Parts: sequence; structure tokens; C-alpha cells
Amino acid sequence: MEINKKIFIETGILIGILVLLSSTVFAFAISSAYWKEYPLEILPGETQEISITLQNMAGEEDITIKGEIAENSQIIAEITDTNNIYLVPMGDKTKVNIKVTAPEDTKLGTYDLITSFSTVTEKEPGKFGFGSSIEHTLPVKVIGKESIINSSS
Repeated sequence: MEINKKIFIETGILIGILVLLSSTVFAFAISSAYWKEYPLEILPGETQEISITLQNMAGEEDITIKGEIAENSQIIAEITDTNNIYLVPMGDKTKVNIKVTAPEDTKLGTYDLITSFSTVTEKEPGKFGFGSSIEHTLPVKVIGKESIINSSS
């Protein structure tokens, strides 16, 4: 009988914690014009300005998101906005501008440029702040000049 009481109390505590944690939903998504089957094409030595979109379509409130370039292998990339902290209003979208450069000596091939976006939570004294994070892979295909000539034929 003592074991059943202990399980009942632990289950009650767990349900209480889940209810408290579910009161605020941080739901955001990332979209891009580029994906695995349609990579960003760039020549060695070339720089392109692109954008990706942060979306807050399922959230219940405005969210603040911090953007970073997480990994960039052979490709040089930087967020070019004046600040890498973005306010995304509920039901809206916000653009993130990125400058992508393939150095002159970059070998032809496809590289993954990984961006990371995390919610920024304001912690009140004595409370925990919960957030979420998404990594987005942007494929970058370094092509030769002959690829441009062949695609225009």
C-alpha cells in the first residue's frame, strides 16, 4: 500500500510540473529558399547576400531569437544585420540577412553552412527560464564557370 501512495504522489508532482512548463509555448520555425535538392550556388571567390526567414506562426506571444553561424566548413558566412537578436511578433515573420563567401581556393563541391537560432528568455529572479533552439542547414554548392555556361545552354 505504501508503494502505491508513493507512486501516486510522484505522478501528481510530475503532472504539476508538466502543467507549469506547458503554460508558455515558444514555437518558431526557419524557412529558406535553399535546401538539399536546391543548394545556394556560388563560384570560388564570389560573395552573395541571402536571407532566411524566422517564423512565429504557432506561438502564443512575441518571441526574441538570437541567431548565430554555428558551423561554416570551407564557406565564410556572417549575419549582416546590425544586431543578431530578432523580435518575431506572434503570427509574423522576420528576415535574417547573411553574407556568404566562397574563398578563391575553395574546392568545387557542396558544403553545409549551419546556422543556429535560440529563443532568448527573460528570467525573473528565482525562476527558471526555458527556451528552444533550432539548427538550420543551408547547403552551399561551389560550382565552376563551366556549370554556369552549361545551365544557360
